[in-house]
Amino acid sequence: MHPSQLRELTLGSLKDLDGGKPELLFAKQLAAVIFDCENRPNLNKAREINVKLKLTPVYDEELRVCDDVKVQFVFPGAKIPEKKSGEYTMAIRTGPNGKVLGFNPDALDDPHANTLFAADDDDNQAE
Repeated sequence: MHPSQLRELTLGSLKDLDGGKPELLFAKQLAAVIFDCENRPNLNKAREINVKLKLTPVYDEELRVCDDVKVQFVFPGAKIPEKKSGEYTMAIRTGPNGKVLGFNPDALDDPHANTLFAADDDDNQAE
C-alpha cells in the first residue's frame, strides 16, 4: 500500500479500523455505564470508562529499524470483564504535526500491502 493511502490513527478514524470494532467496544462500555446510571441513580459515584492502548514495536532485524507498531485497544471495566480489540500492525509515518501511526483498512495485519482499490478520500490519511 502506498504510504499516502494509510489512514492516520486518531479517535475520529477508529470508525475505519477493522470495521469500527474498537469504536464499537467503546460504545458498548458507554452503554453499560449509561445503563448503570439509569438503574442506580442514587449511587452518587462517578463511573469511569478507561481505554488503554498497547503499542509494541515491530523491529526489523535486517534493516535494524522500527517502521511498524502492533496496536491493541484494551477496554478494562470494573464491573464488566475486560474487552480487547484485535491486534493491528500500523506503520510509523511522518505527518504534518510529527510522527503518526497509519493503518491499512483493507489489510489490518500489513500496512504496506497493496490493495485493489485506490484511495478516493484523502481525509484522515497519514503521509
